[in-house]
Order: sequence, then C-alpha cells, then structure tokens
Amino acid sequence: MDGRSDIYSLGCVLYEMLAGEPPFTGGSPLAVIARSIREVAPPLRSKAEGVPPEVEGAVHKALAKAPEDRFEIAEAFAQALTGGREAAAAQALTAVLSGQQAGAHSFWSELRRRKVYNTAVLYALGAWILVQVAETTFPYLGLSDWAITIVIVSAIVGFPGALALAWAFDLTRKGIRRTGPVDVRAVAVAKASRRPWWRTGAAVAGAALLFWGAWLVAGRVTGSESRLDSIAVLPLKNLTGNPEQEYVADGLTEALIGSLGQISGLARVISRTSVMRFKETDQSLAEIGRALDVAALVEGSVRAYGEQLQIDVRLIEAATEERVWEQSFTRAAGDVLALQNEVAMAIARTVAVRLTAMEEARLTESSEVSPEGFDLYLRGLQTRIDGVWAQPRTIPFFEQAITIDSSFAPAQAALAIEYAIAGRAVESERLAEKALGLNPSLSEAYVALGLMREWAEWDWVGAEAAFRRAIELNPGDAFAHHELGQLRMRQGRFEEALASERQALLLDPLNSRYQSGLGEMYFHSGRYDEAVEELERVHASHPSGGATWWLGNANWARGSYEEALSWWDQAEELRIEAYTIGDREIGRARYSAVRGERDRVLAVIDDWIDRGGGRSL
Repeated sequence: MDGRSDIYSLGCVLYEMLAGEPPFTGGSPLAVIARSIREVAPPLRSKAEGVPPEVEGAVHKALAKAPEDRFEIAEAFAQALTGGREAAAAQALTAVLSGQQAGAHSFWSELRRRKVYNTAVLYALGAWILVQVAETTFPYLGLSDWAITIVIVSAIVGFPGALALAWAFDLTRKGIRRTGPVDVRAVAVAKASRRPWWRTGAAVAGAALLFWGAWLVAGRVTGSESRLDSIAVLPLKNLTGNPEQEYVADGLTEALIGSLGQISGLARVISRTSVMRFKETDQSLAEIGRALDVAALVEGSVRAYGEQLQIDVRLIEAATEERVWEQSFTRAAGDVLALQNEVAMAIARTVAVRLTAMEEARLTESSEVSPEGFDLYLRGLQTRIDGVWAQPRTIPFFEQAITIDSSFAPAQAALAIEYAIAGRAVESERLAEKALGLNPSLSEAYVALGLMREWAEWDWVGAEAAFRRAIELNPGDAFAHHELGQLRMRQGRFEEALASERQALLLDPLNSRYQSGLGEMYFHSGRYDEAVEELERVHASHPSGGATWWLGNANWARGSYEEALSWWDQAEELRIEAYTIGDREIGRARYSAVRGERDRVLAVIDDWIDRGGGRSL
C-alpha cells in the first residue's frame, strides 16, 4: 500500500462532489466494498451533465482498480484535473486579446458581469409581490386607491435606480464594493467554466412558477370575499321595543342601501323596493339570494338607548348562508349619517372592494343632523311607494324635516324630487340647488333637476346630463336609471332606453313599476308581442293599473280589440291616482270608434265629462 491508495480515496471524494452520490453504493458497508472490488464506477457524465471530459477522465483514472493504473502522485492528478480548464481559458483569453470577443463583451457581457440581469429579474419579482400584497391588504387597512398608486409608481420609478446601483456596485462577502474594471483573464476562465444556460433559465422559471403558485393560493384565500360584490340589504329589524318605531328601521335600511350604492366597486346593490318584499318572509337566506340574484346579504337590527342609536350588522354569503362578518356600530342620534356611512365602508372593506378617493371622501365627510329632522325624513321615506306617486303623504314629512333642520341636504333633495313629480317645478329647482350647495355630491338632487328639466322645461339635453351625473355619483340609484330610460324612450332612442331600464331592473329586480316600464318601451318601439309577454308576467306577479293599461294598449296595437277592452276594464278597477283615470271610458270610446259607432263614442265621452273626468280628457 502506498500513496496511490490516497489517490483512490481522493477520486471517490471528487466523484461524490461532482455526481452527488458515491461511485459505489450498497445496503451495507460490506456490499459497498464488494462492489468497489468487482465493478467499475459508472461514467461521471451519466450522473452530472456538464462535467468536462478531461475532469471525468482524471477522476476515473484515480479510481482505477489496479494501483499501477492510477496517478503516481497528487500533483499529476491535479494537473490532469486543471489541464482542460486552463486550456479552454487560454483559448478564450487568446480570443479576447485578439479582439474576436470585443464587440459582444463591450456591453451585454458587461451587464452580465455586473449582475444587472439578476438585479432586474429580482427587482421585477419583488415589485410584483409588493403590489399584490398592497392590493390585497390596503382595503382592509382603510387605505385609499392613492396608496396603491403610490406603491406602483414608486416601484416603476425605482427600477432604473436599482439597475444603476447594480452597475456601479457589487455585493460581496466583504460587503458592498464598487465594481472594478474588466479582468480579461477572469472573463476567459469564467467563460470556460460557465454552467449551461438552461440551468439558469430553469432556476428563473422555477422561481416565477413558485411566485405564481403563491399568488394563486392567495387568490383562493381572498376569492370568497372578492366575489361578494353583489349585495342586498335586508330590512333591518326594529328592536327598539316600540312597534311605532318601525319606520326608523325601514328608513335606515334605505339609507344604508343608498350609501352602499355610491360605491362603484360593488357590482350591484339591490334597491329598497325589492328587498322590502322579504321583510316578513319565511324564505331561507339562500332562497332570497337566488330570488335577488346576489352573492351576499346584509341583515341586522336597530336598537335605541336614550340618545344613542346602535346598528348590529351581519354579512352573509347567500349561497352557503355562512356568516362572513358581523359588527356593532353605536353613535349619537345626531351622528346617524356618519353611522350609516361607517357601516357601508366596513362592508366594502370586508368584501375587499376598493373605494375611490371621491367615494371615501363622501363616506367619511358627514355633518350632524337634528334627530327630530332625521326622524321626519325617515317617515317620509317609508311613505314612498316604489319611490313615486305618494306625494300627498310624503311631502309633509320632508317639509317638516327641512323646517326643523334647514341644513339637512338629503331631506332637501328628497323633497325636490317629490315637488318635481307633483309638477311644482320652481320649488323643485330651488330645493335641488340648495341641496347641492350643502352637498355637491348628492345624487338625489341631480335626479330632481333631471325630472324638473324633462317634465317642466322640456330641456331633454339638460335632463339627460342631470340623470347621468346622478348615476355617476350613485351607480346603484335604480330610479335614476329608470328615469334616464324613460327620457330616452321619449326621444325615440329605444335601444338605449331598454339598456337603462334593464339596469334599473338589475338593481331593483322586483320593482313592478320598472317591469311595466320595460313593457312600455317595447310597446313604443313597436315590439307589441314582447310588450304583451313582459306585461303579462308583471301582471301575474304584481297586478297594477299601469301594467294592465299598457297591456290594453299593446293588445289594441296588434289588433286584439276585445282583449284590449278587457285589460282596460281591469285597469280601471286597479286605478291609482295619477296613472289610470278613465281607463274604462277611454277604452270603450276607442273600441266604439273602431266599430264605427260614433254616437256611442260621444255618449261615453259626455258621461265621463259629467262625472268629473273632463280635466284628464
């Protein structure tokens, strides 16, 4: 035994370092020894790609079975190992010095040497992760879109700076050092020993896949919340202990719907008319969710403790009926506007919806209101029927509310709408302008201006501008969408009108007035069969004078006179104040006119005038 035994041992060590496993393996030490005696070590390049042939040959020579076939001394072994690299380095060095590589190395190779590529990839991945984290967490922290914008802009601005620092400095084991000039010999040696390009590419691809997988996991974690962007606020329960305070719970329900409707990030917030159908229902939450086609439901209750008002709110995933979030909010009665906005903001954050800067400003800036004035305002809201046609009962409550608190803008806007519908255009405009002076972002004031300009001034351009501004401020205002659709219908813009009316129904799917409006639009656009189909569906679920009146008109237009007369008779029986006065008489007169019965037509008209219908003739 001599020094060649040490050469053999060193060969085993180098083999394992390069291949990642010993040249001989077995279930026990004796098995390993037996294999080392009988077998030849597997080719090194079959275990580790990229090993230079010279290195493989030197290692296998060191592992030769016969001592005389091994290297005599360690120096010979070392020369055999480094001979291939030195030769390659010398060849590369000659190429560099002779200028063959000068063009390629002049810039791109220098970027690689200074690790600018690595810095760019790592910076991009880090910035992307930072933006994803910001978009996920900032809404929960109450930070606006501006905070996320700042993160994105900062990442973009910082990118050139990071590349410049990577060019000028290098991170070493001894700390940060300024990058020195090119060492041509080092470049040549590095080129000769460079790992295959695909290994670096595989590492980068693996890192990208890792971050992508993490992003998908994060998306699954937050996905259940981000999908809850269509919401219905069920009628709040009155737990004040006083049944006569029911209007408080109903009014706060509508106020909360209004606050949520202003948030553009929510796909849909169902309007009051539809949700009030479920005030005293035994249907399950899942059934209500399906009926309203929403992903989430808000339910809760209202309590009063002296001058304090408390709202307990729960957010529920409709499909599973699982409680996602719940919280109690308490404020003084004078801070009720801030209370409803606070609840709306909390719900938006829970479903991971981002608020625009304007929306956040609207929901955080609220003034105090007189408790008595707010109480009257809530009573006025409760008396509305589908938002309109209840002026004799509604107007006095709003008038008293602004008498008590003349700075209460929502009451000013609500009264302006009622005045516009009642034909009191001058008063409506005055109140709407005053409401906007108190709160320029109050969408209801623009609705009032739109109604006044359309009906009193015949300024259809100005009316459309007002309705569009109202929708811009409150995308969830179904009444504004409906009135914009009615305006477009009167202008003969039927496709646009139908789109607006369908949006109103999307926000208030069980509102029979909007359903009738859709049938009315089909009628005016000459699509009589579709009008009849839509209006019969409305009549079956919610009989009303409006739907039956238009059913009569649609059947008359397509030549079904007997059926039209039957519907007009029913409309008279379902008469409401402003919509169907004299339906039966008008229908009979038209029917007799078609049959050529002139005397009967005149008799019907005279009889109707004698009974007080002449002013509507």
